[in-house]
Amino acid sequence: MEFHKLLDLISEGIKSFVLVDDMQSGHNVPWFLSRTVNKATSRIHVEKKIHTLIDQVAKLLNIELFIIAIDDVDTQTEKAYEILEAIRCYLTHPRLAIIISGDLKLYSYIVRNKKNDELSTKDDINKTQKNTLITHLEQQYLSKVFPIEQRIALKKMDELVSKSSIIYIKHAYLSDNLTDNEIRQLLTAIFMQSLDIKKEYLISYIKFILNQPIRSIFQFIKTMIEGMQNGRFTSKALEQSLYHIFVGEIIDEGVNVDSLSAYDINPIGYELCKLIFQHNDFETGFYARPDSSKGQNSYNAAKLYLSASAMNLNNELSHLLKLMLIVGASAHIYTNCVKNSGQEGCNTERYIDYIGLNHNNRITSIAARFSPIILESYSISTHHKAISGDVVRTYRQINARTFDVSTFETLLQKRIANNFKCINTLQGLSKKLAPNSPLDLYHYTSVMTITMAAHHAVTAVERRDYISVYKLIAAIAELLSEGTAKIADLMTLKNYDYPNFFSGKIKGHTEFVDDERDEFDSVIYIATANSPHEMVRLIALLRTWIDNSIAINIKTPMLLSGKIWTRIFYSLSIIAENAKVKQPLNGITKNYQKYDTFIG
Repeated sequence: MEFHKLLDLISEGIKSFVLVDDMQSGHNVPWFLSRTVNKATSRIHVEKKIHTLIDQVAKLLNIELFIIAIDDVDTQTEKAYEILEAIRCYLTHPRLAIIISGDLKLYSYIVRNKKNDELSTKDDINKTQKNTLITHLEQQYLSKVFPIEQRIALKKMDELVSKSSIIYIKHAYLSDNLTDNEIRQLLTAIFMQSLDIKKEYLISYIKFILNQPIRSIFQFIKTMIEGMQNGRFTSKALEQSLYHIFVGEIIDEGVNVDSLSAYDINPIGYELCKLIFQHNDFETGFYARPDSSKGQNSYNAAKLYLSASAMNLNNELSHLLKLMLIVGASAHIYTNCVKNSGQEGCNTERYIDYIGLNHNNRITSIAARFSPIILESYSISTHHKAISGDVVRTYRQINARTFDVSTFETLLQKRIANNFKCINTLQGLSKKLAPNSPLDLYHYTSVMTITMAAHHAVTAVERRDYISVYKLIAAIAELLSEGTAKIADLMTLKNYDYPNFFSGKIKGHTEFVDDERDEFDSVIYIATANSPHEMVRLIALLRTWIDNSIAINIKTPMLLSGKIWTRIFYSLSIIAENAKVKQPLNGITKNYQKYDTFIG
């Protein structure tokens, strides 16, 4: 009977607190206060009655201690502070052991927000004083609700498995071999098979997953196991599980998930490129591995998701080549040629817009626009060859003041025994691909390769010619993805605009004599059935090579793409630097003061 009376008294007291909301909704304040005083249901009174109730229950049940476990308070932010207040004000009996779980950072955030609201009405407190007070109140509040000496920090999964603990995963789809089912071994198998990455490169991938909340870790593993095909983990399951676990982080990083395609690598490369630029991670960001600092969990999640998306594409060598240019080349060129150029207007947005990453341009168009950026700092007055970063700028016409044709022909005679002719411009070279060309297969292939790598860039006062390794790689990528039908287009010397954020847009070089008669894209002739046998054979060889390359079924790991690109970039940079060095020309004694690259 006493027990029920206590419940009624507590219930009446709680009702008075509920009426606070009614008061705020328009009830008469004096009426509310009068009711509270008359019923004597203050918080202190309610707390005492709760203590008495607990004593009665303990006596009835013959129990010394009650344990109350409260979980996930921090995930219900609207009610979290009310629960903390209930613990602080009412659940204070020594017979109660309150166990509450959650992230201390979130509790801190919840309390700070509440204290900020309480102080927001104080007009006489400036911002600095307010922040100081909030910090002090939050610290004292949490110390009272969660006494420091009673807090227990749970270890993360990564800490558990790195010590003596061994955790095995049991699932109906897994074998009974416990060694294979140990959590680290299982995660190793997941990433090795779904991303096609060697074991020695997986440390950051495994650590990233093991640093997640335990619930997320086990949901990730379960999803991957149940998404297996023919006993192997798949990139499709990896992409889906990463998206569903980290959807908030991926969206926060600005990844446009809806733009990603199951057939086109360009949008995936562009999204990764955006991430790299946002985080200034130009050196290794294009590896797309989750190895950034712990404070960048969302960045790591987004990179890993895009890496899985790339692997989920059809396995083609062209995708690998395109990734190298869209992500690796774009990052390196921006860092070396744009970021520290010192020219006004050189920024990330204008750079990405110019090369066309945000317009889903063809890869050959993107690669061609690298050339004027790389050679923008080149000056004819420095007497250096126009070679830099895997790009060569060529003269558009011989200038007798800077080039001695007889000396160049003497050099060619020492290397070529047969008849030859000095070809010094891209226009002259392209004419050698006409159907009636006398070139054999070896020379025809050489000329075709150069023209596929070549293009023009138009400034306000002139047009400039370039031969670019980037353009050649892009052309190969398009050949692989679209077949030999693209050859005619790829071998056409196209015009591209000059970056308008560089001063070279309005400057000309008198040393580079322009040919005003050449107003349009140069037309390249392609071998037909009536062409010489060597030309027809080259087209046939290309078709066979493309078919064989597709049959190889090469996967597209972003880590592999990034590592290959890094080696290509630095190797070609060394070659370009060596090409600038003045060297004796096979016994020719004439001292060249200034020479650029020519086609011979």
